[in-house]
This record gives sequence, structure tokens and C-alpha cells, in this order.
Amino acid sequence: MNQDKRQAVSGGDSLRGIIRFAAALHPGAQQAATVRAVRHERRRRGEFLNSALFADPAWDILLELFLAELEQRRTSVGGLCSAANIPLTTGLRWLDALNRERLISKRADPVDRRRVYVSLSTEASERLTAYFATVPRLCR
Repeated sequence: MNQDKRQAVSGGDSLRGIIRFAAALHPGAQQAATVRAVRHERRRRGEFLNSALFADPAWDILLELFLAELEQRRTSVGGLCSAANIPLTTGLRWLDALNRERLISKRADPVDRRRVYVSLSTEASERLTAYFATVPRLCR
């Protein structure tokens, strides 16, 4: 095991460790690991303070959609709301707002018209890519 892998596995700061470990395994996975780490730390606040104080469904949706894009997964509305840990009605309301801002796109499942898939728009993807490129520097 090389030194980067050993250092990542041995502990240290959890956010930095997750990012280093992913980069050591597969350099292309670093951005997805960064997004997962940010999501994890965001949810961890609820262990110390009332999580209702930090409700930000739009950000949770964008994080999940960006992660799905990085992992090349399709995401349905129901699956997205579940992954973002938000009620379906809240998710639908915020998806409409994000759609008006042209940050997401929706498309019907060609096999099951009741299902709708959601993805980031090209512009949103580019903006999130630029944002997350700065995150590892903030964690050093």
C-alpha cells in the first residue's frame, strides 16, 4: 500500500481522509468523494444541533444530482427526494424552483410515464464542478 493510501486509511481529519483515500484509489473519484464528504459533514451537524435549523432542500437536491452525475446514475424524483432526505412534497416544490432557474432538467421515463428522471443542467453542472474544485483547498 502506498503512503497516500496508508495515510488516508490511518485516520486524521475525516473529510481530508475520505478525499485522500478516494484519490489514492482512483483519481477520477476524488470529486465524487468530495461531494460525499460535504454531504456527510452537512448531515453530521444534526448530531450536535437541531437539524431543522439547517434545512436547505435546494442544496441537498443539487448535491444529490451532482453526485448522481459523477457516478453516472439516473435519478428519479422519488429516489432523489429519498436520497436528499426531504419529503416528496418539499422536493417537488424545490424541483420546480430549480427548474425555473434552469439548474435542472426533467424527462419522463419512456417505459413508465409515471416516473420522471431529473438531472443537472449543463450550466449547473459546470458551476458545481467549479465550486467543488475549490473545496479540497478549503479542507487542507
